[in-house]
Amino acid sequence: MRALGVATVMVLVLAACPTERGTASAERRSSGSGAGSNGSGGTSSTSGGGSTSSGSGGGSTSSSGGPVPPGSARVRGTVWAPGNAPGMVPLNEEIPVSGAVVYATTSRPDAIPQEVYCEVCTPLPPNWVVADAKGHFSLSVAPGTFWLVIQKGQFRLEQQLILEEQEDRWLDSALTVLPSRHSPTEGMWIPRIAVAEGLWDNLEDILGKMQLGGVDASGYFTGTNGRFDLYINGSGDHADQSIADLPTLMRNLDVMRQYHIIFIPCSNGSNTELFNSTQMRENIRQYVALGGKLYVTDWSSEWMDVVFPEFIRFQSDHDTPGGATPSLYSEGDGTPGYDSQHGRAVDERLRAWLHGQYAPDQDGWGAVSPINASDFYVEGNWNHIQSLESVLLGYDPNNNPVYEQAATWVEGDWNDGGGMHPLTVTFEPNGCGRVLYSTYHTTEGHHAGLVPQERVLLFLIMELGECRRERPPID
Repeated sequence: MRALGVATVMVLVLAACPTERGTASAERRSSGSGAGSNGSGGTSSTSGGGSTSSGSGGGSTSSSGGPVPPGSARVRGTVWAPGNAPGMVPLNEEIPVSGAVVYATTSRPDAIPQEVYCEVCTPLPPNWVVADAKGHFSLSVAPGTFWLVIQKGQFRLEQQLILEEQEDRWLDSALTVLPSRHSPTEGMWIPRIAVAEGLWDNLEDILGKMQLGGVDASGYFTGTNGRFDLYINGSGDHADQSIADLPTLMRNLDVMRQYHIIFIPCSNGSNTELFNSTQMRENIRQYVALGGKLYVTDWSSEWMDVVFPEFIRFQSDHDTPGGATPSLYSEGDGTPGYDSQHGRAVDERLRAWLHGQYAPDQDGWGAVSPINASDFYVEGNWNHIQSLESVLLGYDPNNNPVYEQAATWVEGDWNDGGGMHPLTVTFEPNGCGRVLYSTYHTTEGHHAGLVPQERVLLFLIMELGECRRERPPID
């Protein structure tokens, strides 16, 4: 736990799935059910992240099915999170991927752009399904040779399969775990990520546990392994692996655009330039507008709040009000700190995915037990969200007002005998990107395994990379 009076900064930029208020959007997601039914006419991106389907015509989430009919074949399996498939982690601590799109195609999909981009949902090939909350899928295919593509956001796995008529093939987890390294020639794609090292929030540990980097047996981060870029943000343990400091990144939009995701975990880096530089604030705004995803946590709230002050209202001692001038910008350092005794996954898909997973307790060293997604411990909170405001973005071509309000993914108590409050939220300002904010340290300390609040981040890294529905033009 940190001492009071020291500013902390964390930002994470994520490519995100659009959300309806209070729940992730189902617009691009199949609502079909029944074993082995396949979609047609759905929409998603198959050539750049964001592979989530919509429209009518299937997208089954079932992994079961009866006999395979003549003239057909079937492929089944479970989609696993990078570095967290069976055999990669202790028994029962595996982590599936909810809502991954699985489809068959005669040719490999287009390359994912290796820079920030505006990802809107586009038609999928005719033959697709969506993995259910526990990662299960069942896809009927024509016999013969085809490419099987498994995708969630900018994580994508491509492989060529050959199935005989009426063959029902269950794929081993090694063939359905999303990749942890970028090798397009081998059919493996991961997002481009920048992390500003955090002094109090060791978010890089989570990436290491996804094998997007390395960790030792105690869960302590050992290196990027060339799979993401690390930036210095004040004090930290890995300056020798950093390529520059955070201001160098944030003052240069061209450099920022190289990343799909930018993490700036809670730390003690200076925000002086953020407050004084109109250009730096505009860079952040433009990055998000271009499709970048910004995730800020805890005392780093100023990296979000001075750029987009209208969306989240904090307690007055650490809030930047809408329309504030630099003299009124808040450091974003709330007190007192608190552990939420009763965290709850508000989003239905997050709750269905998280519930029942086996994880260590909040300290990471206790007994492994099933997670109750409606009542779990969230430690390391410092800021206090009072309300989520409805913000006028502009007017559509028919002169109707267009509003945006942050969606809550996780809520919890302030350990004060009061009610529930938002802890993790996302919103979509004008443009193509998204902003995610959490009131807590994503990783409170070094430990083996992934505790519930760390699994929430893993879910959001995957979920928020999905395509988003296109807004009408806004004036």
